[in-house]
Amino acid sequence: MGGGFFFNYICHTLFYLENFFGKVVICESKLKNLRSKFKLRAKLLSENKKIKINLNFESIEEKSKLKPYHQIVFKSDNGQFTLFTKINNLFDQFILIKNNRVIFKPKKKDYDFRLDPTHKNIVSFKKCIKRKIHESPNFEDAKRIHYLIGKLLK
Repeated sequence: MGGGFFFNYICHTLFYLENFFGKVVICESKLKNLRSKFKLRAKLLSENKKIKINLNFESIEEKSKLKPYHQIVFKSDNGQFTLFTKINNLFDQFILIKNNRVIFKPKKKDYDFRLDPTHKNIVSFKKCIKRKIHESPNFEDAKRIHYLIGKLLK
């Protein structure tokens, strides 16, 4: 689907959503592409129709003085969850909110907490290749995600 942070972000987001909630169905999608600036608003539903997901993503131009921002909102029987970040330095500062109350916030401001799991994933990936074990993510997962991205962009 091309490179860049926008498609990288959307690809990862869709993979995580399907990993957590099973296959998702795209109910509504609106993408605006304004000279290297993207705005995506999408409504998704888990395949079992129990969880509604609203994606709200907006990239900013490099010249802009605004800070990058993104959020994902999950609505379920257990309440409304919002995962968002305001990027104020080199590291994403993800914050998770449940019903307007912060339930997760990084302890260190100058540390990207995703580095440790990323390293573990790389080690696991190498072991899977050596032992010929089928794990996720894999080619089939990637194909499914790119199919979803194609539907979002229509």
